[in-house]
Amino acid sequence: MIPQSNATVAEQFEETADLLALTNANPFRIRAYQNAARTIRSLETPLPTLMTEPNFHLDDLPGIGRDLASKVTEILHKGSFRALDTLRSTIPTGMRELMQVPGLGPKKTMLLHSKRGINSLQDLELAIKAGQLRDLKGFGQKSIASLARALAQKGLSSGRMLVDEADDLATNILLHLSKLPDIEVVVAGSLRRGLETVGDLDFVATGQSAPKVFDHLKKFDTQAIVLSAGSTRMSLRLKSGRQIDIRVINKASFGSALLYFTGSKSHNIELRRLAQAQNLKLSEYGLFDQGKRIAGASEDEIYQALGLASIPPELREGRGEVSLAAKDQLPSLVNAKDILGDFHLHTTATDGVNTIREMAHKAQELGYAYIAITDHSERVRIAHGLSRERLARQWAEIDKIATEFPTLRILKGIEVDILDDGAMDLSKDFLKAADWVVAAVHYGRNQSRATMTKRIIRAISSGVVHALAHPSGRLLTKRPELSFDLNEITKAACDYHTALEINGQPQRLDLNDKMIEIAARHPVEFVLATDSHSVAEFDFMKFALKQARRGGLSKDRIVNCRPFGAH
Repeated sequence: MIPQSNATVAEQFEETADLLALTNANPFRIRAYQNAARTIRSLETPLPTLMTEPNFHLDDLPGIGRDLASKVTEILHKGSFRALDTLRSTIPTGMRELMQVPGLGPKKTMLLHSKRGINSLQDLELAIKAGQLRDLKGFGQKSIASLARALAQKGLSSGRMLVDEADDLATNILLHLSKLPDIEVVVAGSLRRGLETVGDLDFVATGQSAPKVFDHLKKFDTQAIVLSAGSTRMSLRLKSGRQIDIRVINKASFGSALLYFTGSKSHNIELRRLAQAQNLKLSEYGLFDQGKRIAGASEDEIYQALGLASIPPELREGRGEVSLAAKDQLPSLVNAKDILGDFHLHTTATDGVNTIREMAHKAQELGYAYIAITDHSERVRIAHGLSRERLARQWAEIDKIATEFPTLRILKGIEVDILDDGAMDLSKDFLKAADWVVAAVHYGRNQSRATMTKRIIRAISSGVVHALAHPSGRLLTKRPELSFDLNEITKAACDYHTALEINGQPQRLDLNDKMIEIAARHPVEFVLATDSHSVAEFDFMKFALKQARRGGLSKDRIVNCRPFGAH
């Protein structure tokens, strides 16, 4: 069996759904793959592990019948499945990427392909510049300008993993390596620093000989290709195409190697310059004074020897953190133990996989004090958004279920859509009855910077919005940020006591670290949220936490690090 993460299997089903849409396939068939992908992403245990359990049957999973179960098995054994391979061979590679451009979908993408021979982002960009879309039905001047803007902003991270895939793969590799006795292995690189996408996975190991570690790692994927190997370092390319780099070092140098391979490059350069200024030499093997190693076993030991406070990995980006550490002025970053609840959860009432009760049980397992059920309002029809009547019934249901969870407060909430003019999808008087209201822009994304800013501020100034959900509206690798004035929106959020959400969904990570830094210059509050659509996605809080830490936030700036209602 080829090691495949749940995220990778789900991605193959999502790709199949997209490619089927391009062939104008039956919508129910497309939806079946989409539902199966969500089910697989929601699993808390890796599929290869589940498959070894005697009473586990794939076709017992929601939305996975016998046919899809056979395809999952095929992926796990071969790395792909025949139906997807056939689609890939008949549809140009770049067309899936094309249909994810804002303003395009399957129909328009196929029109571009059939009428203008456009099969990729590059083809589209050239066609726009050459004026080849001007007389094409469905492509007016405004839509062409919008496409050009989307292409300019898209910035696709080709070949990079979203954090959930990277985290899942890293976890499986760590589990595999941990079977060696006396070994200590730590993830390094961009995943450890919490970047929003990850290229290669880096590991640093100690406690075992390099040959033993390398031989064991190669067994993780017997179809992996060794790209390079030396006495202490090896690079592998897995069957999936992902690259793994591992460095095996002695215990005396473990901290310095971890520091070096965690990065960033800018941070490492600053540390080396600081060492040189003190007539010391810093390398991946340790901190040396005239050839004698004076630190290296741990990162903290090196920072201390350089006269610095220890710098958390999330801050190591060469943005002034070394100077702050020298003055002992680094922020006290929020930690996982500080988080008391989750204010953004979806259930089966709209587009979630689990019920209110199941979400509450998971929150109770995590030791949370409260959660907010925030299903979509009516305008989000694709997610079966709730009408006023359905929402009232859900709130009544929450009151009943809440009696089963005496240690957990279940808040009656809603994710309400911000309409094109800044009005809300539900009346202000109705929203006043909610315990928690998150407001979001889902439609009308192409408004000008001034109009979008005014629209969001009007929603905030309603006085009933507790948090602005995924404020920039981006989807990593798929959709660019909305155009708005973050400073003006943040000022309004301060005035009306509205928190800015840091959404932990791997495709969102929104706000990102740089936007957090900008917003945090104002006395605004933030909220960490998972936007969970299943119990497994509660785990996405760690990704929201990483962004908050990268943005330099301490727990006193975060609403869900306090008891509910405390200000």
